[in-house]
Amino acid sequence: MRKGRPPGTGQLIIAIDPAAFPGGLAHFACLAGPRSRRSPATRLPGARRRLALRAKAQRDGLGVSDALLREIEAL
Repeated sequence: MRKGRPPGTGQLIIAIDPAAFPGGLAHFACLAGPRSRRSPATRLPGARRRLALRAKAQRDGLGVSDALLREIEAL
């Protein structure tokens, strides 16, 4: 068990069935698509970190443990 104070962060997960709304998944894809992200006010959680990690992986490659590599090769 970790000691010390909680990290002061929280998560909220909301699951939405896009089929329950007119336009379904296409409508939700439009809301989170490139057009909506052009606005400086638009913020999708995790977007900055995801893009930074993608750039790092493209630049440096991905590290894979030997155990995981053996597991993948066994498939």
